[in-house]
Amino acid sequence: MCWATERGFNSEAHAPSAARQFVGTSLLRLLPPLGETEAIADAELVVSELVTNAVRSGAATVRVAMELHHGELELDVTDDGPGWPTLVRPDAHQAHGRGLVLVDALADSWQAESIETGGKRVRVTLALPAEVTVTLQCDRPRADLADRDS
Repeated sequence: MCWATERGFNSEAHAPSAARQFVGTSLLRLLPPLGETEAIADAELVVSELVTNAVRSGAATVRVAMELHHGELELDVTDDGPGWPTLVRPDAHQAHGRGLVLVDALADSWQAESIETGGKRVRVTLALPAEVTVTLQCDRPRADLADRDS
């Protein structure tokens, strides 16, 4: 892994905005060559949508974790709320339900899993441009990404 960080949030109305800011600020500090790019905007939007879902589900706490290994950014949103993330395609007249549609469109992959404490973790992977992550000092060589997926 090249870099990791995480932060917990109380499940309040401002949590999605705070989580979005945490992700954007963290990535800008780590990867200044990215600047205000689509990659950071995508990560911010994904986290904002997942934290919104956690707050709406009645979670008491939400945790956002990020790990970066070379060009692969993994975003984990963990909550203790009930319910399960389900990808639905709402019609044009529905006011809600597009969060996971956005996540699915932006992510290279995503999955949800139960956690021991009774909540869930939604793990999203986003590819970052290799040219901005090449200078990172990582504890494993880049080839390990392919080995892990085998």
